[in-house]
Amino acid sequence: MWGRRASSMATKVKVEPPKEGAWRLAVPTLDPNGLDAVISPHFARAPYIILVDVVNGKVVNVQSLSNPAFTSGGGGAGSVISQILLNAGVRAVAAVYIGPNLATRLQQLGIAVYPAQPWMRVRDVINSLGIARV
Repeated sequence: MWGRRASSMATKVKVEPPKEGAWRLAVPTLDPNGLDAVISPHFARAPYIILVDVVNGKVVNVQSLSNPAFTSGGGGAGSVISQILLNAGVRAVAAVYIGPNLATRLQQLGIAVYPAQPWMRVRDVINSLGIARV
């Protein structure tokens, strides 16, 4: 299914679980600057993933993760990312581009996909989608 390499890489990423009652969004970014991070044009090979927990329209937690698939060569980046998102309790992603394999896997996992524009900041993506006001 995912292969041992993808599963091994994904389990090395330590993520806090979502806050009680939180809905978690993941956004691929070019930098680790939380809500001010700039969205990456690609998901699976983005250098960072920002996780945003929202409760009742308010951001309650933000985490920045280094993407282990960013520096690894070869294929399988989508498998690594999908496993990380699943382990992290992500319910939705916002991205400019998602490759076909990752898109299929996200659909299988029931993770919603929202469109984003290139070079936006995470806070602008959240505001434009109406998820929260930040």
